[in-house]
Amino acid sequence: MNSVTNVGIDHEASQLNQLVGKQIIMDFDPDHPKWLCCCCSISSGLKILGSAETLIALIFFFTGATNLINNMGSQEEDIPLYLSLSIVSLFVATTSLLLVAGIHKRRIQWMYPSLAARVLVIIFVTVFGVSYIVQPDKESEIQTKPRPKPAATTKTRPGQPEPSTAIRFVFLMFIMVFLCIGIFYTIYLVARAIRFVKCFRRLEDRRCSLIAAGLIGLHF
Repeated sequence: MNSVTNVGIDHEASQLNQLVGKQIIMDFDPDHPKWLCCCCSISSGLKILGSAETLIALIFFFTGATNLINNMGSQEEDIPLYLSLSIVSLFVATTSLLLVAGIHKRRIQWMYPSLAARVLVIIFVTVFGVSYIVQPDKESEIQTKPRPKPAATTKTRPGQPEPSTAIRFVFLMFIMVFLCIGIFYTIYLVARAIRFVKCFRRLEDRRCSLIAAGLIGLHF
């Protein structure tokens, strides 16, 4: 009699698990095509992205730290650049590791600093890119006096920028545009990953609560 009762309870519990699984999958499906990223799931894609960002950021960190140590005794104008590069790279590496760990451990709080790091990279590239590509030509124009030339051979208008400065500025703008597009796309991917983790945690919580409620109902 007890064996028959246990078989009946197990059968009802399995039916309950199947019913709960079907009900929750209707609300959220981790294998849905909308959660794909680069021919893999959004979680796997962000783990690969975070690992690659960590490696690249560490390379930039060691490069900036090495140049900073070598130029520490001298009065170089590039010291703020190397110092900022080291700090930003270390911050990006740390937040990328937190992103990978947050996806693996389903910790949403660990994923938010990665968004701030990407915004910081955009600000860093904008500030130091413009200042260290355009400013040296301005200083050279102040220090070097132009040689007098005949009026017939003077083709440049006063106030017109040097060709090298204009070309480098246009080149910098193209790099910044493509870099910002890539960073904004990664911000979009991180936001999707945060939403994925939220839905997945909600899926696990609902599954556990419904199974526990069903088992309690079977015993009573």
